[in-house]
This record gives sequence, structure tokens and C-alpha cells, in this order.
Amino acid sequence: MKPGSDGRLAVAAAGATLLTSLALVPLVRNPLWLLAAALVTLVVMVTGIALRQLLHRSALVVPGQVLALAVVLDLLFTRDRLVDPFGVIDGFVDLVHAGLEVSRTQASPVTATSGVVFLLVAGTGLIALLTDLMAVTLRQTALAGLPLLALYCVPAALLPDGLPWYLFGLAGAGFLLLLTADADERTHSWGRVLGGQTDGRGKPPGLGVTGLGLGSLGQGGRRAAGAAVVTALVVPLFVPGLGGALFGSGGIGSGDGGKGSITRINPILNLQKDLTDRQDTELLQYRTSVSNPEPLRIVTADVFDGKVWAPGTPRIPRDNKVQDGLPPAPGLTDSSVARKLATTQVKIGKLAQTYLPLPYPATQVAIDGDWLYDAETLNVIGDHITTEGAAYKVTHLEVTPTAAQLSAATTNARDVSATYTDLPADLPQSIRTAAEQVTAGATTTYEQAVALQSWFRSSNFTYSTEVSRATRGTDSGSAAIAQFLQDRKGYCVHFASAMAVMARVLHIPARVAVGFLPGTKDSDGDMVITAHDAHAWPELYFSGIGWVRFEPTPRGAGTDAPAWTQPRSSALPQDTPTTAAPTTAAPSSSASTSTAVRPEPTQTGGGSTGDGSSRLPLVLVAALLLLALVLVLPWLAARTATRVRWSRALRSPDPATALAEAAWEELRVGLSDLGMAWARSWTPRAVLQRVMTEYELGGPAAEALRRLVTEVEGARYAPPGGADGGRRAEERRADVARVVAGVSAASTRAQQLRARWLPTSGADMLRDAVQAAAAAVRRVVERVENWFDDRFRGGPGPGAGNGAVDLNRERETV
Repeated sequence: MKPGSDGRLAVAAAGATLLTSLALVPLVRNPLWLLAAALVTLVVMVTGIALRQLLHRSALVVPGQVLALAVVLDLLFTRDRLVDPFGVIDGFVDLVHAGLEVSRTQASPVTATSGVVFLLVAGTGLIALLTDLMAVTLRQTALAGLPLLALYCVPAALLPDGLPWYLFGLAGAGFLLLLTADADERTHSWGRVLGGQTDGRGKPPGLGVTGLGLGSLGQGGRRAAGAAVVTALVVPLFVPGLGGALFGSGGIGSGDGGKGSITRINPILNLQKDLTDRQDTELLQYRTSVSNPEPLRIVTADVFDGKVWAPGTPRIPRDNKVQDGLPPAPGLTDSSVARKLATTQVKIGKLAQTYLPLPYPATQVAIDGDWLYDAETLNVIGDHITTEGAAYKVTHLEVTPTAAQLSAATTNARDVSATYTDLPADLPQSIRTAAEQVTAGATTTYEQAVALQSWFRSSNFTYSTEVSRATRGTDSGSAAIAQFLQDRKGYCVHFASAMAVMARVLHIPARVAVGFLPGTKDSDGDMVITAHDAHAWPELYFSGIGWVRFEPTPRGAGTDAPAWTQPRSSALPQDTPTTAAPTTAAPSSSASTSTAVRPEPTQTGGGSTGDGSSRLPLVLVAALLLLALVLVLPWLAARTATRVRWSRALRSPDPATALAEAAWEELRVGLSDLGMAWARSWTPRAVLQRVMTEYELGGPAAEALRRLVTEVEGARYAPPGGADGGRRAEERRADVARVVAGVSAASTRAQQLRARWLPTSGADMLRDAVQAAAAAVRRVVERVENWFDDRFRGGPGPGAGNGAVDLNRERETV
């Protein structure tokens, strides 16, 4: 390939990458990151072009592009470590962690922090590199669509409503332009196009500013292009989970197309960042009638898979509006338990959380917007709305059980879902041993719970937000809990997760709640909550009382244990030794899409939960389904062409001639798919001779070929009405199948499989469809250019349009 063609294809690859990267815009609030993405894409493109021209060795192109990409990313994001390669790598790793943390703690669109921008820019650069590698270096342009598809699938899977249709169109246009550029280069590699036609401005057809170099295709090509577009738009609507993701459905909610329910979104929480926030951002303030307010709960995480805690994922009916009132608190059936009606006025500031911070248990919420409740947990989630700037009034119960009531209550796991006692089969034995040893002296469920809380709040443990990096990404996972029990140092996520898991070991239903401590009172009497008030705590279930808050986090965090968890006299152990042994930290779970902005405890930075664990497989499934669709398109196109070909022949005014030509064309397609060279200029006799000689065709296959040759010769060369019209289409098709089967038997296994599943004829049809679409785009662009020239650049010249001759145009035509 000539250097110039390399350059044109590289530019097309870069353009396709940038057009596809526009699909990432809805994920971030500030789109200025696109400038950096354009810069790294340009660097990858220019580096590739330069290295191909200077070195003439494709093996060195990719390493050079990787190095150039790393340098520009370093200059953009880690300039202070420019001369330290290992420091640059550490800086990149830290930025990746920071970006993932934001993506897990915020709902789309997320804040454009340096970590988020790094993920977007570096990801775009890698996609640009892969696209350039496949399209330019390896000249496998069709495969270049795979990295572009991967880039598009990320926002398609993460956004609840998918992407707008026009972003799909832009991504598709980018890929079409790339394919068009490749087809154009392959055509021009044969030499200068013969002929004297121009486009009216002295340029050969198709060589305007678009540089596509495509002529118009026939009616069949346009129909194939239309079929391809319709297939791309319609097929995903019938693939479960893709209809509203690949391009937005326009509805509200997820899972059911926005009709009757929504699926809860998993909040991935990073308390360490909130607790160490230097600015200690003020998030909300409230005024309550409760003299000693409880923490405001955001959400409960009740599913534990060994890696992270997560909320369950039931469907929430859209009829569950909090304005209509919430159901009674689950399990609170004992009328002797003290409860008092209370009210709390909340005003949200810089907190863009999908779940609504509420006292528990709430009975009604006066708030604007679509806020729905989950009847099992009383979590309240916005239907495509966040808490930022919200103001609302909550009516709730102040429930105060006594230690005696809790001690007398049973904890029947059958009263609640088995989810609340589930534990992974690979839970480290050290955790089970610690739970049994700490509660060895307890005789009731309540005493076991108090023993766990007392042990964690004793001097054995130290509250600290400085934790080892090995467990930073999985603070609520099994490995992190085991490590925490050994180190005995951590913050609320560690304490809450450890106590909830150990309670489940003892068959006590438990879950982790996340939210905020009550905060501090300001001069006006309002309670103010900041980022440092983000908190996590365990809730244990007691029959007749329901879910009860415990507080294992030591006093060093400013937390007081609830009165009902402090019996007046207790001989429960305060410092029971544990044999928790060191365990190998489990890999962090990467997870999901998320909701909240800042506080939302449940883990520090890295794991995923609930919905999140299904998001990554959804991206993979979507990519695999689209890849399968791409692979099946040639087969589908070939089969469709066969049906259309015979159908047209049967409807022809001269069916005898049409059927003969259809059978001959069908034979040409079938043999070409098997790898046989077939020029359209060959006469039927020449084809007969070649096939009989090259493939040693004999028997029924040879007889069938002779019949087909006789019929097509009669159709082409016999006098009008002389063609044989006695044979039906089915008989002719059977003869074509016999000949193709005979040639296939003499072909290799690879040729047989390729002809069956990836027919060349189908691929050619798709290529023609792409070229037709690109040609249509080119014509539209040229018309716009011509209109612009006529409108703003003086038009076609004096005298044009009034009968005068445009001499310049005449000379160009000549």
C-alpha cells in the first residue's frame, strides 16, 4: 500500500473513533474531555502514519503508538512524574482507581474529575490504537468495528435509558466512512479511473471533499443498504435487554421499557473518600421533632456474595409512590414496642443521590417528583431523578425497643427472605471461628448480637481510615473482613460488614445499612450533615420488632451505641481472643453502574454489588450478540438474495429467460463462495469446460451443469420464444444444488465452511450496501457544499441561470 493510502485510511480510522466516542458524552457532565480525547486520537493517528512511512516495518508501529499514547497521557495527567517511568505507572493506576470510584459512587452523568477524564481519554486512545491497528496496519477493516462496538457498548449498557438514536447514527456513520475509505483505496490501487466524467467542478466523480470515491450503485445495492439499516435498528428491539440500551427507548425505567416498574440501581459507595474529604462538603441539613435523632438511612445492602454487599434487585412498581404513603415497617408487629410519630424536614444540597435519605421507618414523604419505595426494605429510589436540590418533609416513627423486649424476641429466619442469612460457600473459616468464639458465652440471639457489638467497640479494635491498599477495593468482601479481623483496624464499612457477616454465621438475619450520622446542630437549630458524616451500620432482625440498628464502630468515630443494645448488666465477653488468620485478599469486584454522588457507605472503592454484577455481563452479552449479528449478516444477505432472485424471475414477463438467468447467477454465486474464480465475461461453454476440467465433475452433477448451460445459452442466443420454458424453478434450483455440491465435494473443509456460514457473495452485498450508503452521504454533503458555495461565495458566476454559458464549467467538462 502506498503511503498516501495509509494516511487516508488512518484519518478515516481516527474519525470513526472520534464519532463513536461521542456516545460517551452522556456519561459525564462536562464534555470538555472530548478535546483531550481528540488530542490523543490525533497523536495515535500521526504516530502511525509517520512510523509507517519512516520505518516500513509494521511490527514497530504499534509499540511506537503505545509509547506516544503513554507520553501524551503523562503530559496531560501526571506531569510531575514525567521523568519517573514507574511513577507514571503508579499515577495511571491511581487515576484508574479514582475514576472507577467516581463511576461507582455517582449516577450518570458523573462529575468530570481527573480520574474520570483519564478513563475516558485513555480509553478513547486505546480504541483509536486498536482501530488503527486493525484497519490500517493489518488491513482488516471489517474487524475494526469490534473495538468501536466495544466503545459504544459501554455507555449503552450503563445508561438506564440507553443512548439517543442519533449517537448510534454517528457511530454507524463513522464505521461506514472507515469501510468506504478502505473500499476507495482498494479501488484506486488498480490505477487511475478511466473515463472523462466529472462532477461539474472538474473533479472525477466521488473525489470531492469527502474523498469517498464511490459511484452510485444500482437499485439492488440501495435495497441491500436499506435492509442492513433496518436490521441494525429492528433486531436489537427483539433481543432481550438490548432494545433500550443500544439506542434509547425513550421510556422511563429499565427492564420493562418504562411501563410498570423499575429495577433498583446499585449504589457503590466509597466512604474512605468521604471520610477523608479535606473540604468536608456540606451535603444536607434537616430539622426534626426527635430530640435524639437516629442516623438518616439511604439504602440497605442485603445481598452478600463474598465480594461485596449490595441491595437486592426486585422490580419496584411505579404505583409505589412515597407521596401515597409507605407500608408498615417489616416485622414491626409487637404492639408493646414503644413508637412515636415524628416529622423531619430535609433540604438537600450537594448530594446527587438516587436513593432518598430518610429516617427509618418512614410512613410518608411529601416531595416533588417520582420517588418510589421498595415495600420490603422501605428504601426510596428516584425514577430517573436525583436528590440534588430536593426539599421534602418526612413523617416517620421513632421506634425504641427495650433490651428486655429484644432479649425475649426470637429471631426466626423463616420470617424473612433467605437472602438475609445467605453466605458464600467459600467464606474464610477464620470469620466463622471468630463469630463462634466471640459469642461463646451468649445464650440468646440478642446476647450474641450484643457480644459482637461489644467486642468490636472494645479496645481490641482501632478506628482509622488509613487501611492497607491490598483491601482498599474490597472493604466489605470476605477477604477484607478476614484481614480486618486480623489487623483490627478500619472504619465503619469494615465494622458493619464484619458484624453483619458474623451475625449471619450465627443464623441471625442481618444486612448493612448506609447513610449518614445525625450530624451537628448549627446556630439556627438545624442539623447539618457533611461528607464526614457518611456512615455504615448493621441491622439485625428480631421477630415482632423488625430490623434493629446496632453500632459496632468504636467511639473514636463519634458513634454511640443505641440504648437498646446496652443491657444494664452483662457478663458478656469484652475481649474474646480470635484465631483469625491472615488470608489472601480476594480480587476486587468491578462492578456496576451506580447512583449516588458522595456518601453512600458500603464499601470503599472497589467492589460492585447487585445491579453492578449484572452490568458487566450485560456489556459482554451485548457485544457478543452484536458480534454474532455481524457474523450472520453475510449468510442472511446471501439467503435473502437467493429468495429475491427466484421471486423476481417467477414474476418476470418472460419467465423462461428470467429463470435461466436466475439459475445461472445462482450457480455463479454458489461456486464463487467456494472459491472458484468466475469472470462475468466468460461464456457458458467456457464455464462448463473450466468446471468439468478443474473439478472433474461427473455423474448427475455434470448432467445438471450441461442442462443449465443449454438453458442459459437458449435464453441468450436463441430467437425470441425459442428458449426452453418447460422446466420449473424447483428443477433448475435442484440442478444448481447438484453442481454446487459436486464442486464442494472437491473443495477443502475450510472452503466448505466458509461458503456455508460466511459466503463471499453475502459479504459483497453488505460491502455494496455500505458503499451505497456512503455514496448517499457523499451526495448529500456535496449538495450542501454546492448550496453553501452558491449562497455565500458568489454563486456559479455572472450570467449563470439566465441562459448565458458558464465558460469555466464548459472547460472543466471538456
